[in-house]
Amino acid sequence: MTKTDLTLKEVCQELGKSRRTVSKYIKDGLLKPEKITSSKGTVKYKFDPSEIKKIKLSGKVEGKGKKRREVSHHSPELVTLLKEQIKVKDNQIKDLQDKIDKFLYIQKDMNNRIMDLSDKILMIEGKTTRGEYGEEKGSFPSSKLRQFIDRLFGRK
Repeated sequence: MTKTDLTLKEVCQELGKSRRTVSKYIKDGLLKPEKITSSKGTVKYKFDPSEIKKIKLSGKVEGKGKKRREVSHHSPELVTLLKEQIKVKDNQIKDLQDKIDKFLYIQKDMNNRIMDLSDKILMIEGKTTRGEYGEEKGSFPSSKLRQFIDRLFGRK
Protein backbone atom coordinates (compact mmCIF):
# COMPACT_ATOMS: atom_id res chain seq x y z
CA MET A 1 0.00 0.00 0.00
CA THR A 2 1.50 3.32 -1.07
CA LYS A 3 1.20 6.55 0.84
CA THR A 4 -1.41 7.85 -1.59
CA ASP A 5 -3.71 4.83 -1.30
CA LEU A 6 -6.65 5.13 1.08
CA THR A 7 -7.85 2.61 3.64
CA LEU A 8 -11.47 1.60 4.14
CA LYS A 9 -11.69 3.84 7.19
CA GLU A 10 -10.32 6.84 5.27
CA VAL A 11 -12.76 6.25 2.39
CA CYS A 12 -15.64 6.13 4.87
CA GLN A 13 -14.54 9.47 6.29
CA GLU A 14 -14.00 10.98 2.83
CA LEU A 15 -17.44 9.95 1.58
CA GLY A 16 -19.20 10.47 4.90
CA LYS A 17 -20.51 6.89 4.84
CA SER A 18 -20.40 3.93 7.19
CA ARG A 19 -18.22 0.85 6.64
CA ARG A 20 -21.33 -1.11 5.78
CA THR A 21 -22.38 1.39 3.11
CA VAL A 22 -18.90 1.52 1.55
CA SER A 23 -18.83 -2.31 1.59
CA LYS A 24 -22.14 -2.29 -0.29
CA TYR A 25 -20.65 0.13 -2.85
CA ILE A 26 -17.79 -2.35 -3.34
CA LYS A 27 -20.23 -5.25 -3.72
CA ASP A 28 -22.37 -3.27 -6.20
CA GLY A 29 -19.26 -2.38 -8.24
CA LEU A 30 -19.45 1.35 -7.56
CA LEU A 31 -16.03 1.18 -5.90
CA LYS A 32 -13.26 -1.11 -7.16
CA PRO A 33 -10.50 -1.32 -4.57
CA GLU A 34 -7.51 -3.62 -4.66
CA LYS A 35 -7.85 -6.53 -2.22
CA ILE A 36 -4.88 -7.37 -0.03
CA THR A 37 -4.98 -10.62 1.95
CA SER A 38 -2.67 -10.73 4.93
CA SER A 39 -0.79 -13.78 6.13
CA LYS A 40 -3.42 -14.18 8.85
CA GLY A 41 -6.15 -14.41 6.19
CA THR A 42 -7.74 -11.04 6.79
CA VAL A 43 -8.71 -8.92 3.81
CA LYS A 44 -7.81 -5.26 3.54
CA TYR A 45 -8.73 -2.88 0.79
CA LYS A 46 -6.68 -0.14 -0.74
CA PHE A 47 -8.48 2.56 -2.70
CA ASP A 48 -7.15 4.86 -5.37
CA PRO A 49 -7.82 8.45 -4.24
CA SER A 50 -8.56 9.57 -7.82
CA GLU A 51 -11.36 6.96 -8.01
CA ILE A 52 -12.90 8.31 -4.80
CA LYS A 53 -12.64 11.85 -6.14
CA LYS A 54 -14.39 10.86 -9.41
CA ILE A 55 -17.21 9.18 -7.51
CA LYS A 56 -17.75 12.23 -5.33
CA LEU A 57 -17.79 14.52 -8.40
CA SER A 58 -20.15 12.24 -10.35
CA GLY A 59 -22.92 12.75 -7.79
CA LYS A 60 -23.53 9.02 -7.38
CA VAL A 61 -22.58 9.23 -3.71
CA GLU A 62 -23.91 12.17 -1.73
CA GLY A 63 -23.09 13.44 1.75
CA LYS A 64 -23.95 11.81 5.04
CA GLY A 65 -27.58 10.95 5.62
CA LYS A 66 -28.63 11.35 2.00
CA LYS A 67 -29.63 8.54 -0.29
CA ARG A 68 -27.62 7.65 -3.36
CA ARG A 69 -29.23 9.08 -6.45
CA GLU A 70 -29.07 7.50 -9.84
CA VAL A 71 -27.69 9.59 -12.66
CA SER A 72 -29.45 8.99 -15.93
CA HIS A 73 -27.60 9.35 -19.17
CA HIS A 74 -30.37 9.09 -21.75
CA SER A 75 -29.70 10.40 -25.18
CA PRO A 76 -32.07 13.00 -26.63
CA GLU A 77 -32.83 10.58 -29.49
CA LEU A 78 -34.03 7.96 -27.02
CA VAL A 79 -36.23 10.47 -25.20
CA THR A 80 -37.71 11.65 -28.53
CA LEU A 81 -38.36 8.05 -29.61
CA LEU A 82 -40.09 7.25 -26.32
CA LYS A 83 -42.26 10.37 -26.57
CA GLU A 84 -43.30 9.36 -30.10
CA GLN A 85 -44.18 5.86 -28.89
CA ILE A 86 -46.28 7.35 -26.08
CA LYS A 87 -48.19 9.46 -28.62
CA VAL A 88 -48.82 6.38 -30.78
CA LYS A 89 -50.08 4.43 -27.76
CA ASP A 90 -52.28 7.35 -26.68
CA ASN A 91 -53.87 7.39 -30.15
CA GLN A 92 -54.40 3.62 -30.03
CA ILE A 93 -56.06 3.93 -26.64
CA LYS A 94 -58.31 6.73 -27.94
CA ASP A 95 -59.29 4.64 -30.99
CA LEU A 96 -60.09 1.64 -28.79
CA GLN A 97 -62.15 3.80 -26.43
CA ASP A 98 -64.10 5.15 -29.42
CA LYS A 99 -64.75 1.59 -30.59
CA ILE A 100 -65.92 0.58 -27.11
CA ASP A 101 -68.26 3.59 -26.95
CA LYS A 102 -69.63 2.72 -30.40
CA PHE A 103 -70.13 -0.92 -29.36
CA LEU A 104 -71.95 0.11 -26.19
CA TYR A 105 -74.24 2.41 -28.21
CA ILE A 106 -74.99 -0.40 -30.67
CA GLN A 107 -75.60 -2.83 -27.79
CA LYS A 108 -78.06 -0.42 -26.17
CA ASP A 109 -79.83 0.11 -29.50
CA MET A 110 -80.06 -3.66 -30.07
CA ASN A 111 -81.49 -4.19 -26.59
CA ASN A 112 -84.15 -1.56 -27.30
CA ARG A 113 -85.01 -3.22 -30.63
CA ILE A 114 -85.28 -6.63 -28.96
CA MET A 115 -87.62 -5.18 -26.34
CA ASP A 116 -89.74 -3.55 -29.05
CA LEU A 117 -89.93 -6.82 -30.98
CA SER A 118 -90.81 -8.65 -27.79
CA ASP A 119 -93.65 -6.20 -27.16
CA LYS A 120 -94.95 -6.67 -30.73
CA ILE A 121 -94.86 -10.45 -30.48
CA LEU A 122 -96.67 -10.37 -27.15
CA MET A 123 -99.33 -8.08 -28.67
CA ILE A 124 -99.77 -10.35 -31.72
CA GLU A 125 -100.15 -13.41 -29.50
CA GLY A 126 -102.64 -11.53 -27.34
CA LYS A 127 -100.63 -11.97 -24.16
CA THR A 128 -100.12 -9.44 -21.45
CA THR A 129 -97.67 -6.59 -21.83
CA ARG A 130 -94.31 -6.40 -20.12
CA GLY A 131 -94.16 -5.21 -16.54
CA GLU A 132 -92.19 -2.31 -15.13
CA TYR A 133 -88.82 -4.11 -15.45
CA GLY A 134 -89.30 -5.67 -18.87
CA GLU A 135 -90.74 -9.02 -17.79
CA GLU A 136 -94.17 -10.30 -18.70
CA LYS A 137 -96.41 -9.99 -15.66
CA GLY A 138 -96.55 -13.20 -13.70
CA SER A 139 -93.52 -14.87 -15.24
CA PHE A 140 -89.77 -15.01 -14.78
CA PRO A 141 -87.97 -12.59 -17.17
CA SER A 142 -85.29 -14.98 -18.39
CA SER A 143 -87.81 -17.67 -19.40
CA LYS A 144 -89.79 -15.18 -21.51
CA LEU A 145 -86.62 -13.89 -23.12
CA ARG A 146 -85.59 -17.49 -23.91
CA GLN A 147 -89.02 -18.16 -25.45
CA PHE A 148 -88.80 -14.98 -27.51
CA ILE A 149 -85.35 -15.89 -28.84
CA ASP A 150 -86.53 -19.42 -29.66
CA ARG A 151 -89.52 -18.02 -31.62
CA LEU A 152 -87.31 -15.44 -33.33
CA PHE A 153 -84.90 -18.08 -34.62
CA GLY A 154 -87.53 -20.75 -35.27
CA ARG A 155 -86.38 -23.11 -32.51
CA LYS A 156 -88.80 -25.34 -30.62
